[in-house]
Amino acid sequence: MLALTAGHTQESNPDVGTKLVWRYTSGSFAGGEVTTYIMGDRRRTEFHNTSMKRQSDGSFSLSDPPANVVIDRCDLGLSFGLNTDSHEYSQHRFPPKPLTPEEMKASGWDDSDWDTAKLPAVRVEVTTVDTGEREIIFDQPARHVITTIKTTLVGNAKDIPSPPAAHLVSHGPWVRVKDGWYIDYERRVSCEPVPETKVHSFGGLVEANHLFRTEKTETILIGPLENGLLVRGEVNPITTSTISGSNGVNVRVSDDNSVTQFYRGPLDPALFAIPTGFVLGNNILFQ
Repeated sequence: MLALTAGHTQESNPDVGTKLVWRYTSGSFAGGEVTTYIMGDRRRTEFHNTSMKRQSDGSFSLSDPPANVVIDRCDLGLSFGLNTDSHEYSQHRFPPKPLTPEEMKASGWDDSDWDTAKLPAVRVEVTTVDTGEREIIFDQPARHVITTIKTTLVGNAKDIPSPPAAHLVSHGPWVRVKDGWYIDYERRVSCEPVPETKVHSFGGLVEANHLFRTEKTETILIGPLENGLLVRGEVNPITTSTISGSNGVNVRVSDDNSVTQFYRGPLDPALFAIPTGFVLGNNILFQ
């Protein structure tokens, strides 16, 4: 692991921020890397080899996404997607405008009646235990927390579609344990809303911007959720998914990831500006 330190504080220097680098690995590829810079109400995210690209033979390989740099600016109310290969950028409102009730209904995102929905039900029990152990990691106080996620199918499994979460527990409970060390780290910038934890929700698949509901999920929290940054830890079992190519080649992608760098100190304000020479394009897609 790499660590950088700086003896500055947010109060004494307005250009103080954080830099976070994390990497993920997969069963078939070396994986990808994401770098995030946050300074006040500005955020820059760089994506490297985090997008799947289909090859001519039907197989998949990792590549940079079209907008491999995203800059979010609360002060401007805009988000910029940069393609560093073509030197083009796109811009969108930030944070995104919430969908109207009519738009949510048309897209399938409206909140249906959980109690009467005729879908397989899944119960997710999240048990969070702070062991009380403490260490210094990346020059930051870190706490040792163990999170156990137990997913159980409730009721009849005969109508379970594939591949939702319910598919994983069709033959009994599925348990995932995350044993890790966490530091305090705020991922949101000032204008982003606090994410809501719902007790009752729906799982689903998205196709052509439309949500198809696959199961209803009941979440039970045992102990306060750990919302810090995982800087060291293990997940057992490692969660994997499979993408099948037209030639039968399968790509197994895991959620195994690790933080390789955490820096707190002065940042260059130019990181959060559109570079000179970039032009507004029409066909840049966001990550």
